[in-house]
Amino acid sequence: MSNVKMETAGFSESLRLSDRLRLHMKRSAFDKTPYEFLPQDTLDSIITEAIVRHAMAFTESTPEASALIAYILVEAKRVFATAVYIGLEPDTLYNTMVLFRNTKFSDNRLPLEVMRQEQLMKCFVSGRGHPLSELEARIQDDAKRIWTPLRVHDFSKKQFKFLAPVVRLGKRDHNFGNLILPFVRKHAAQNEGSFGMVSYYEIHSDHFEVPQEQKPTPSSIWAVKRFEIVQGSDHKEVTQRWASEINTLATVSTLNQNHIVRFIAAFSRGTLEEPEHYLVTELADGGNLRDLWRSMPNPPLQPLLMKTAVGNLRGLVEALSAIHRPISNEAQTYTNWRHGDLKPENILWFRDGGAFGTLKMCDFGEAKGHQAVTAMRNAQHNSSLRHSALRAT
Repeated sequence: MSNVKMETAGFSESLRLSDRLRLHMKRSAFDKTPYEFLPQDTLDSIITEAIVRHAMAFTESTPEASALIAYILVEAKRVFATAVYIGLEPDTLYNTMVLFRNTKFSDNRLPLEVMRQEQLMKCFVSGRGHPLSELEARIQDDAKRIWTPLRVHDFSKKQFKFLAPVVRLGKRDHNFGNLILPFVRKHAAQNEGSFGMVSYYEIHSDHFEVPQEQKPTPSSIWAVKRFEIVQGSDHKEVTQRWASEINTLATVSTLNQNHIVRFIAAFSRGTLEEPEHYLVTELADGGNLRDLWRSMPNPPLQPLLMKTAVGNLRGLVEALSAIHRPISNEAQTYTNWRHGDLKPENILWFRDGGAFGTLKMCDFGEAKGHQAVTAMRNAQHNSSLRHSALRAT
């Protein structure tokens, strides 16, 4: 939970609400979104009933004022913060929020499309095509309109500062579009995996959600793999490879094998024309098996080393056995998986105890699977054909 100290005595006129919002921004370290965002809990700490009342210069507690404040706090906190951030003064801010409430415009309408100026002008001329231009389409006097093309453009650009998404542990289909991603630190090391580059990012604690049925992750630093277009492929093939590896890793992660790297989440971002696809897993702080060999070229054969080595070998074998013949109670149906690319670079090294830590399999981009029940059915069918042929002779 973020700790934001607010002045309650007069709210300190030297620091306006827009300045407070700006002061607590964090910069995204994600390569594609190097912009500032306001963490989720910080927004909740800043936008309080007292602050909203002061920002709109309410001097009395009327039913109308209370209803508007309740709407802002429950349904439109991000809309309100964006309106404040673009510099709307109290009277205009009040009229804006009344207009939004009366037209049922709330946070769930965000993000708004960022249009080019000429495209936006056409929307204002026609009164259609943009949510904010449509709100005041019936107003003939331009001087009475709150939303000018310039103000709409500014709102559309600044809204993203308050829309950084939450990554949910285990979720396979986050679609973040052009949102600013809440990674606050990028670590220098990078590795190349099958079909993509792996970078190491730390996520802001406000933006990671762990469902009750899931075990928390020990670290907020993750390995984030971006799936690249390789020679001769296209976006469609990249999407298929991404979906296949997600499905494989998410499935084998449910086997609860300590020697298989843990699936954290997956997400896509960008546009329909140029989508980007990412896979997030736990981070191996030691590197991979080859890195372990380099760091311990001639280790002394001590009991702890032997115990750790044998324990890891057994764990890896048991993990392989589990993915080759996973157990299921669903009508004896299970998927047999084959890793397909097991090598030192695809065995990660975690420095978490013992003589050297834990080894875990990763990078299931080449993994293949098939339904064992289908294979059994085919075997039974072939056996039946053989018996029929014998009887015919």
